[in-house]
Amino acid sequence: TFAAQMKLIEKAGCVDDILDINNHSINYTSKISFLKEAKQNYGCGCTPKKQRSKRKSIGLMMKRSVDILIASIAIILLLPVFIIVAIAIKLESKGPVFYNAVRAGRCFKIFKFYKFRSMVNNADKKVEALAHLNQYDGSEAGPKFFKVVNDPRVTKLGRFLRNTSLDELPQLFNVLKG
Repeated sequence: TFAAQMKLIEKAGCVDDILDINNHSINYTSKISFLKEAKQNYGCGCTPKKQRSKRKSIGLMMKRSVDILIASIAIILLLPVFIIVAIAIKLESKGPVFYNAVRAGRCFKIFKFYKFRSMVNNADKKVEALAHLNQYDGSEAGPKFFKVVNDPRVTKLGRFLRNTSLDELPQLFNVLKG
């Protein structure tokens, strides 16, 4: 299937982004131009393994080891908080406990970004109905931003999670994944 092929390509690490040609709200020309310019002019700090010095490779391995150790300890210590928040989300509204979105990381590598769900289920599908409340008028060229003051899609628990940044805790799993 197409989805399976895309997953294989993503895992191979040879893809900057996957474009949905049916999404007409994205200006693909400027998106592609930005990626080309960024890679040509600024690089992205990704030195191929063959070109790295032994010292730099050891430093990167040590940093990765510390990242894994600290994230693992934090997840274990915060496990009761994870459980309480997950139960509270399930009790308040239907839908998954976690929200994931696709983000671009280092060297424009695409990854899934995990958070506790702080909005009603399928909130992404309700954007068009709230477009008239968007703080950004969308007249500028480039990426489109969407933000609504007192967004009605945010749940009561979600507001608390956002104010306390507890919705960000699942990012520790992103650290483990690298």
